[in-house]
Parts: sequence; C-alpha cells; structure tokens
Amino acid sequence: CTSKTYTITYRTNKNYEVLQNLIQNTSGKDLIRLFDEIRNKLNFSYTFTLDNCINNKEITISHLNNKDARTGYYIIPRLFCEITCIKRLIISSLRLATLPIEFRNLTELKYLDLSNNEFEIIPESLFSLTKLKVLHFNNNIINAIPSEIIKLRRLNTLCIGGCGNLKCVNINLFKLKTLRELNLSESKLLFSTNNLVEYPTTTFEKNDNNLLIEDYKYLKSLIISHNDLDRIPSFFTNFINLEELDISQNTFNKIPEEIHLFSSLKILNISKNYITEFIIGNDLFSNLLILDLSYNEITKISISTSSLQKSETLNLNSNEISILTKDVFQLNQLKKLSLNSNTPLTEIEKYSYTREI
Repeated sequence: CTSKTYTITYRTNKNYEVLQNLIQNTSGKDLIRLFDEIRNKLNFSYTFTLDNCINNKEITISHLNNKDARTGYYIIPRLFCEITCIKRLIISSLRLATLPIEFRNLTELKYLDLSNNEFEIIPESLFSLTKLKVLHFNNNIINAIPSEIIKLRRLNTLCIGGCGNLKCVNINLFKLKTLRELNLSESKLLFSTNNLVEYPTTTFEKNDNNLLIEDYKYLKSLIISHNDLDRIPSFFTNFINLEELDISQNTFNKIPEEIHLFSSLKILNISKNYITEFIIGNDLFSNLLILDLSYNEITKISISTSSLQKSETLNLNSNEISILTKDVFQLNQLKKLSLNSNTPLTEIEKYSYTREI
C-alpha cells in the first residue's frame, strides 16, 4: 500500500490532477462545473490522505474549510462524491450536519466513519450504499435509528455510541441478517425511556411479533457500557448467540443473572461497576475465554469447579480482594490472572495440583 496526503484550495490548481485521476466516467464539462464549486468558494480548502491498496482505496479527510453560511456547519464538496472507487472513507470530526445527495454515488463504500460530527438524523443518502459493511456514527446528535436502516442489507458493524440524544431504534435494525456487532454505549437517554426499540404500534419491553426467533440469532457482539444500567434490558436477553458482551461502566452491584442466558459468550466485560461478590454457580460460563471484573468492589470469590473451565484471562484488578481462594486455581485453562491494585492479600488458600503428563 502507498499513502500520501494532499491539500486542495480555491487559490491554486495544485493537486487538482489527483482528484481528476480518481474521478471516473465524468465528462470534461462536468469536471469544470464540479471544480468551480471549489474555485468560487472563498477560503475553501480541505486536506485528505489517500491510502492506495490493491482493490481497497481509503480516503481520510483530516481538514475541511467549506462552511455553509446558512447553518454554520461544514459540507462535503459534491466533487468529492464523484470518487466512486472509494472502498473506505473516514470523515470524522469535521462539524458535518448533512451530506450532499450525490453522496449516494459512493456505491463501492464498505467502511464509513462519520463519528464526532453534528448529524441530527442519519442522512438518507447513506441508505443507497448497499455494499456498506461497517458504519461508525459515534458521538453525533441523532435521536433515532430509522426503519430505512434495513436497506443496508450487508451491514456487519454499527457503532452509534455516545449519541446522547438517541431515544429509539427501529426494529428493522435487528432484521439485518448480516449484523454482527452493535455499539450502543453512552446512550443513557435511550435506556432511560421504554422506547429502546420502536415498533409500529408498541414500544420496547412489550411482547411483539415483529421479530422472528431467527432474527435474534445473528448478533454476536453487543456494547451497552456507560448507560447507568442495573439490569440487562429484557429485549437483549433474546440474543442468546452473543459471543461478546460489554456492560462496563454501569451500576450493577452483582453479576446479573440474565447473563447466564448467553451460553455462547466468549468475552465478557463487567468492569467499572459496583459488584461486591464474584460468585459463579455450577456449569456457568462454559465457553467464556475472557472475563474482566476490574474496578469493582469485590471482596469475595466463589467459583464452582464446573464453571469457567475454558477461561484463559481473568482480570480482577482494582478490587478489594484480600483472600485468594483455591477456586481460582481450579481454572485449568487460565493463562493470565490480574490482581493489581487490590487490598493487600492476607491469605492464599492452599491448593493441591497434579499436572497430567
């Protein structure tokens, strides 16, 4: 791969040829019209980095000075939307609130990062990007995931964490058979209402037939951290095929019983809560590989000999553990145990262990 950074301004034609080479199937007359958008805009400039890999062009816009005088927000030039060969596009932290309708021309996009902007709604032009697999929309001011999300039929990963105004998610999101990863962190308003999922006639937490049983089996990774949760919303307990769950930075005072419904879990993060006891009963977390319980208030550990038998990493940093029981040493696959910043250990329970040869 090769990577190079270019700056385009209204003052000079420098680097215009770079854009011309990236734009395909556009006549000379149309190119002149598109470049006039730059030449005629006083103080216009933007800087972008082109990572040119075989079959995978990535563009990152790191600077944009193209303010909309009416709204005060910045806008992507239409010329840029003619670079239809882009596969990955990063346009985060640019004070964008809208996208030009021509954005729908970027039909080859597979990865799009629009994080840290000022979007109040998900732009309609995005729903034309049917090859999109990864969408980062973190830290915007949207209040809903609309029903049109179902048009992104290849979407694998959706990150909308930090959207403090988000109130509801249309049920169509969970009908996407390709959806594997969902980040809803730092969306406290979403979880403080009963409208987490928007149905045609009912609201979240009520029984509804709009989702089939098979619709619950696709999601594999869920992040709902930093939402002041003291229980797992019952809607999410239907996703029994989850392999990764992050409920860190909430208000749990014990390991929630609902977690045991997720028998396929491999990675579980419950750090930065208020859990006081680490008690695991018989035959639980049978597939779990990584468990993070750091930054809690744990003083007691009790693990059944039939549980956590595949666990390789156990993080108990920054708790109040003074006695380390033999339960921990019975985890036969454990490779990493972290106990930093605990109450000084006063006792380590004896445990007889015979290694098989």
